[in-house]
Formats: sequence, structure tokens, C-alpha cells
Amino acid sequence: MSRCIYQIASGDSGRNYSSLFLDHDVMLMGSGDPGHYGDNRQAYDKDPRRHQLRSFCEDPSPGDVIILRHGHGAVAVGVIPGSPHDRYDWSECFSDVLGWDLQHMRRVLWDRKPVEILDEIREPPFFGHYKQQRTFTMVHEEALTRMADRLAEAVPSRDLNSLPSVPKPLSDQELGLRLFAAGLSNDSIERVLQVIVRIRRLTSWYWMMVEGCSAREERQNRPTEHEIVAHVVAPLLMALGWSEQLVAVEWNKIDVAFFVGTPTTREKCCMVLEVQRLWQPLAGAYKQAKTYVCDQHLVNCRTIATTDGPRLFLYRKQGETWPDQPSGYANFHAMRTDHVFPKGTSAVDTLIGLMPSRIGQSS
Repeated sequence: MSRCIYQIASGDSGRNYSSLFLDHDVMLMGSGDPGHYGDNRQAYDKDPRRHQLRSFCEDPSPGDVIILRHGHGAVAVGVIPGSPHDRYDWSECFSDVLGWDLQHMRRVLWDRKPVEILDEIREPPFFGHYKQQRTFTMVHEEALTRMADRLAEAVPSRDLNSLPSVPKPLSDQELGLRLFAAGLSNDSIERVLQVIVRIRRLTSWYWMMVEGCSAREERQNRPTEHEIVAHVVAPLLMALGWSEQLVAVEWNKIDVAFFVGTPTTREKCCMVLEVQRLWQPLAGAYKQAKTYVCDQHLVNCRTIATTDGPRLFLYRKQGETWPDQPSGYANFHAMRTDHVFPKGTSAVDTLIGLMPSRIGQSS
């Protein structure tokens, strides 16, 4: 049997969803919002990654080997299973993976153990000229292709893990009812819903402006981080009950700092929020926020929030340790009570968790 080898990335330095691939025996690719690839080829002809998408959707065959990587390292090795699981599919349940639309799906039987075989190669497979490797490509390096059979045979045969099930986004009416049930007042709910509608409109307009621009042009265009604070963060937090005197912008290098009372001293700082540019990975913002909290001895700060405008993540300190994964997540364009990744996060709980009374309780 002649096997091909492909490699696929599970995010970049600021995004890592390899656990999602492994938990559900899938590999995913975006963007998928135009719909099923076979039914919308003309729409995907405009996508910069159209050649990768075509290969992802059409090329892998049963028995082919897939190497899952994150950054320059291999995470797992997989095999394309036989019919009926070898076919490409488009799945709405992956429409929001850390805010990214990754609905293009292939089933892959993954296993971590065969990665040890790759260690026999003197130069790790994704270093060197793989430095700027594409998200999905066929591998042609002889050092890897000659291992194809060994890698495939090292993946144990088993049933595929089940696919996830996620709820549909809430309508604004459903969101309002959920917030009301959680204790938010009618007046506050009206303000929050109005702000969310404005965030959707504004960030959609921002995206229309930067779509199709080069990276350099995008950096020179709106929105800046300051605009996101002014037009997204501040209105939302004010709607949730924060007062101006308890919210400091650009405080000691922190984008936004929150306090349990005045005067606004280090001892009273209960939450910090770091902002990234539109649709940028937020892991770096979280790392930066943790550094600020530590270096500035904000001993009573037990909550960190990060946002790029349309997405917001919430982290709560556990004892003396900051968690790796967020405890809260909200995508203002698709508010859900649960997400496929980060798993178990509710947009409703995240909004409620941002209220001054809740932040005060966690400090």
C-alpha cells in the first residue's frame, strides 16, 4: 500500500487546540463560514488558502498518515480511517474554536505514542525550511515519507472518539432571559444587550476594513487597542455596573485596571484586562497580564480578562496559581451557554462574572 503523509497545524503560538483534535479524532481547517466546500467552490476561490483547502477536502485517502503539529513540534500521529469516516465533512459545531471558524473537518485516528518514531530523525521534522510551514500540506521529505508504514502501523486500531455537541447561539431575547435569571436587573440587561449589538456592528465594520489588506496595511489601519478599550470594553463594563472611578485606563502600563474601592491603590486592584488588536491570538495578552500582576505585586487581583473586541476570555486565580485554560469565554457574535473550545465555558456566566459584585467576591 502506497501511503501519503500530510501535516496539519493545530493553531499557532497564541492558539493551541491540539487537545480538541485529539479528544474528538478530527482535524479541522478554516475559514469555513461560506459553507460546505463542495457546494461553495466559487466562494473559496477567493480564499488566500484555497489550494490548502482543496487539498484538505479532497486529497487524503484511507490509510494516509497525518502528523499533528503545534509550532515546530509534532504532537501526535494519525491515520485516515476507512469508509464511511474517510470523507470530508463540514460541521457547524466547529464554527467557534477560540473565535475561529474551523468547520472543514476530516476524521483522523490519533495517537501520541508514534511521535517517538519521529525522534529518530536528526533534525526535527518542522524545523529548518519548515519554519514558515503552511497550515496543511503534503509532506515530501524523504526522511519522513520512508517512515509512512511504520507510523501508520504504530497507531492502534480502535473506535473513533465521538464528535462534540454544542448548543446554538442564543437569540438576544434568550440571552436577556438568561441574564435576568442570573440576577441582572432589567435596566442593566437592556444596556448590556444594546452594547452587544453595537459591538457586533462595529467589529463587523472593522473586519470589512481590514479584510484583504496585507499584514503591514492592517497594522496601520483601525482599530487600535485604544479604540477597542473606548468603543467595546468601557461601554460593556459600564453596562454591567462598573463606575468610572473604579476603572483606570493605562494604569501602570496595564490596559485597564479595576478596583474594589477608592482610592485606587495596588491593594484594591481586583482585576486587570489586556487588549489585543482585532482577531489576534490572545494567549500573549494573558501572559503579559500575569507578568504585570506579579511584577506590580497586585496581591488581591484574582481575575484577568483579555479581549480583541469580539471575543473575551476570563481567568480566575486558583489558590496561588493562574490556570492555563480560561474559566470564561464570550464571543459577542455568537453567545452560547457552552463551547466546543474552550470547553465548558458559558457566555452568560462570563458576563455575570464580570459584574463588580462578582469580581469583589473573588478578590
